[in-house]
Amino acid sequence: MKRQLMSGLIPFLVLALLKISPTWAQILPENHLLYPRSAQAIYLTGIEVLATPNQVKRAIEHCEKPVLLCELISSFKNSSNLSAVEEYFSNTTAQLVFLGERHINQEIQFSLANLLPIFKKNQFEAIALEMFNHEDQFYLDQFNQGELSIEELEVILKKNWNYSSAGYLAIFQTARELNLKLLALDDRQNTTHLNFSDNLIERDRIMARTLQKNLKSNPNKKIIVYTGRLHGFQSFDTQEALTISEILKKDRPDLKTESYLFFSYREKSVIPEMRKALSPYRNLVFKSSELSPYFDGAILLGEPQI
Repeated sequence: MKRQLMSGLIPFLVLALLKISPTWAQILPENHLLYPRSAQAIYLTGIEVLATPNQVKRAIEHCEKPVLLCELISSFKNSSNLSAVEEYFSNTTAQLVFLGERHINQEIQFSLANLLPIFKKNQFEAIALEMFNHEDQFYLDQFNQGELSIEELEVILKKNWNYSSAGYLAIFQTARELNLKLLALDDRQNTTHLNFSDNLIERDRIMARTLQKNLKSNPNKKIIVYTGRLHGFQSFDTQEALTISEILKKDRPDLKTESYLFFSYREKSVIPEMRKALSPYRNLVFKSSELSPYFDGAILLGEPQI
């Protein structure tokens, strides 16, 4: 009866269903919008609520449950799991670095624009962008070559991307100044699945093929892959929803990829709330065993100094 009552609700509210199983590693219920992905992975993104801000604060002082929250707090208190963002990405040895954003959060986008010089110094050559479809590559090439203005590129962006453009424009402009090539990663208008989860899976396959084509001409090319969080995972712990990284490694097991999700200071999900109480100011990369089955680390933006 509970499943029937809940099946018509927005999946982000079906927490009761996720608590049926005693293990965090369970797959989401079949009536969840993001089935068949791991429940723990979705909790860690903040899409599902693991704990309220007040619960996080209390758990920092004394934590017994939920176990996942206690483990995260313990890991965060270990300073060896924290690194300054700039230093961390100066030293990454990955060939592909996946960075997952919240599309509505311009703070994340401006932060990436500020990070691009670090990637450039680390020999990265391009940034692949979910925001653009394959048909837009002609315009990106023109922009890369200085033949299209940032204002004209904004018009192209807005054709198929319904989010505020200011943060993205900062990324594009900085990338051009650094001679980081912009690559159109997606092909949303040619997908065949209407179901949300199946559409995401299909698009991950499309994005993987796009990257495979780029790597075929230059197998050692280092690329930043910038997408929404759900496209930026290393794994969802299921063979039914392979990530872009998993698809690429089927073809090239030696390919070294890393995956990081951005979290802004203002977000109310568990990882940002935890860092606010423990380390509010610096921009940090947080790595822990609780995250690593799904993504390599969380990029935690500090409190804006304005």
